[in-house]
Amino acid sequence: MKGRLFISYRRAADAWAVGHLRERLFDEFGAGHVFFDIETIASGDLWLQRIQREIREARAMVVVFGDQWYGRRPDGTRRIDDADDPVRMELLEARKAGVTLVPVMVDESPQPRAEDLPEDLRFLLDHHFRRLRATDSLARQTDRLILDLRQVVYGTPLWRHYVQQALWVAAVCAAVALSLRAAGLTGAYHDTFARTVQDLRGNLSMGAPEGLAVVEVSDDEYRELFGGRVPLDPQVISVVVSALERRSREAGTCAADRPVGINIDLAPGEALADDPQVAPLEQALRKLAACRPLVLACPQSVERGQALAIDRDWMRRLGAELPALRFASTLIDPTLLRPMAGRWELGTVVGDLAAGREPMGGSAFAECACPADAEVMARCNAQSAALQPLRAADRSAVVAPFSTRGTGYTLSRALLMGPELAQAQMLLLGGGFGTQGRFAVTALPEAQDGGVSGTVVHTYLAELARGERFGPPPAWAQLLADFGVAALVSAGLMLGWRAIAERAVRFSARATGYLGIALLSVGVPLACLAVATRWPWLTLFAGNAALVALLTGARSAMSGFEVLLNGGVGWKSIPALVQALRTETSDRAGARLRLAMAVAEASMIVAASAAALWWLTR
Repeated sequence: MKGRLFISYRRAADAWAVGHLRERLFDEFGAGHVFFDIETIASGDLWLQRIQREIREARAMVVVFGDQWYGRRPDGTRRIDDADDPVRMELLEARKAGVTLVPVMVDESPQPRAEDLPEDLRFLLDHHFRRLRATDSLARQTDRLILDLRQVVYGTPLWRHYVQQALWVAAVCAAVALSLRAAGLTGAYHDTFARTVQDLRGNLSMGAPEGLAVVEVSDDEYRELFGGRVPLDPQVISVVVSALERRSREAGTCAADRPVGINIDLAPGEALADDPQVAPLEQALRKLAACRPLVLACPQSVERGQALAIDRDWMRRLGAELPALRFASTLIDPTLLRPMAGRWELGTVVGDLAAGREPMGGSAFAECACPADAEVMARCNAQSAALQPLRAADRSAVVAPFSTRGTGYTLSRALLMGPELAQAQMLLLGGGFGTQGRFAVTALPEAQDGGVSGTVVHTYLAELARGERFGPPPAWAQLLADFGVAALVSAGLMLGWRAIAERAVRFSARATGYLGIALLSVGVPLACLAVATRWPWLTLFAGNAALVALLTGARSAMSGFEVLLNGGVGWKSIPALVQALRTETSDRAGARLRLAMAVAEASMIVAASAAALWWLTR
């Protein structure tokens, strides 16, 4: 079977080049795959028959040309002109056997012309001649020659070599990213990425979405209307709710995908247990829930885990009477304005309903978002382990704010602008009055005076839930994206390093390669950041892609240095590395290290692939 290399040379000519090629080819392909006459032919062999057999079994012949290649004699004749000259016979036999010829010129010896060669050897002029010079770039010249020989011997074209390298690096980096996520080591990174997205959206003054309205009771309005009493006067709230119900019916906007969220504790509690205005408020809520889906804030006594009997009874009564009524949690994570208790925060429920889907998580999340009694609370605590995965996934989805200017209404203005307000697909009613917490949101104009209210935060949640679902993307989509981004970045960087290696003489020629590497290394993570800024529900997806791009840049830098040092050879398969270790004579420690790294990376790929398979099939 053809697969060997044959070194053709004239003895006593250009000994340094022949010895150098012998060592390098033995290291690269193994002594058993390279024919070198004085080492391969055993004592007693019929040398002519052995040479002919070796040539017929060879895939390529390296022909070393130098000043003494012609074999000039003192009388002016040349050995190459003799019919029985061994070098001439080798070349003719190679042509007859169809062996690929790779001519190599040594130092500054002139390339042969037609008149310099016997007529039957002039076919050599049809081949491209490479050159080896005893300079600092000798290693790079030799590696470029070896790359050509690999293509001939193994049938691997140059482009396929770089594709293999890019795919290897991509698989390694995707495996590393998956391992880091599985180990829970990417939390700080995703927090930083999310904060950057949040800041960018604020600084870019991202406009308010269409079909969204938020009615906020400010501190000034609260004191003016209610004198600072706690809680809000149910009579005033019933007027607002009744007006919204009436305007919605007049505008024909009663629909299952037009929810209303009220981020105010409307439960009577002990303070309003005997207030005659509670009944009109409940009646107004019933009418609104018959027109549009209604999401009410879980009573504070329930969210504090100290549910009052009157609040539990109130929830049961309304829940039994109004199938379209839902209670949701108002607890949020103020650090990054992210969902904390699953998919049943008030804002996310409103957004899911506006998107025409039931809130994610089912009845277990509904009752655990606002447990009505001790029995439900105990059941939720027992189910906490099962609910944790969804909560953990949701915490990775960031709320990237938008400006609420133009969509915000005071309570007084809402009463005056009823028809306009009724047109909104999503409406949230609440405020930042009294002792309610406020949340800092960088660069938003409305947040400059002490942050935004919890109601505005739930507005952000509602818009994200309406646009897309929270949580991680499908496992297969994330894996494909990781590998695709890594392959793209790796291939681009390898092409840049190769361009630099081939233009090693002049910096001006290398500048394009350096610029391309810099743009790709920085551009892909920035592009991921831009995607998350424009479409915030892709924040987790884009953050993972940016992480893979950064890992790929770091790993490709190592491959790039190998390309520069080795003239374009930056990757070897594990079998090739094992063979190199067997034949290495000068740098066995380096050969061992390269093999160990390759085995470690291969092990990581196998382990990550097994984890991914489990992830996809669970």
